[in-house]
Amino acid sequence: LLQVARWHHEHGDNKKALMVAMTLGDRRGDCSLGLIRELAQLTHLLGEQQLGCQILLEAAQLQTEADLALELAHEARALNPHNLQALSFLRSTMCNHLPPDAEEVGQITLDLLDGLLHDNETDQVLDLVEEIQRGGTASPEVLLCKARALAKRKDNAAAIDILLQVGRAHAENGDTNRQLEAYELASRLDRNRKDVDRLIRQLRSTSTIRLARWGAIAATVLLLAVAGLAWYYSVLHRGNVLMAANEVGQLLEERERASELLLGVARRARVVVAPRGPLPEA
Repeated sequence: LLQVARWHHEHGDNKKALMVAMTLGDRRGDCSLGLIRELAQLTHLLGEQQLGCQILLEAAQLQTEADLALELAHEARALNPHNLQALSFLRSTMCNHLPPDAEEVGQITLDLLDGLLHDNETDQVLDLVEEIQRGGTASPEVLLCKARALAKRKDNAAAIDILLQVGRAHAENGDTNRQLEAYELASRLDRNRKDVDRLIRQLRSTSTIRLARWGAIAATVLLLAVAGLAWYYSVLHRGNVLMAANEVGQLLEERERASELLLGVARRARVVVAPRGPLPEA
């Protein structure tokens, strides 16, 4: 049946190819894992990403070997990255076989929370975040998803409380920019929260003072560098002048010695050439 479905696909009859593939899919309980994977890829080529994802996901749920189940779940998600069922199963399998604070678990969790928020599944978001909080691994990003869910439910007061927690968490991590972002989100939810506005002003003031301090330090360092460079070139110039003066002095000394030598040679030459007495008469 898989070959027949491929033949129809290769000859441009995707409708018949999909019908045959779905017939095979109904019998996939008797199929090998390799055949199931090929069927999922074929349905993906036929534009049925959801069906291909579901085929691989069901195969993953039947596996007793954790590594193989994770592998199939990853393949299912690759065919349909926004399938919440695949994300949920993938996260559950990871949580059973990886440390709860593993980076991969955290990323899948955030992807799942974002997907649930996109579908307005706020109850599921709050339940999942509560579960994560009980495990003690709730990151600021997870808490932000909780605040978004509460805001979607128009519970702005609770959402602001969570955003203030997010801000404090970022402050502990030294991330001032994200701390300010959390407070600004809280302020947008309720413009009458003077305590939030005060936190924003304090943080902006602190940031301004910090920038001014770093600016002063940078200016001081620059001035010192310029002064040091000027001193270096000044010393280098004085050294070059002294070296040139020494070279000129040596040249003058050598010229003076050469002049004295030539003068002595000339004197000796006059002594030799000059007559010593009167010439004899003829």
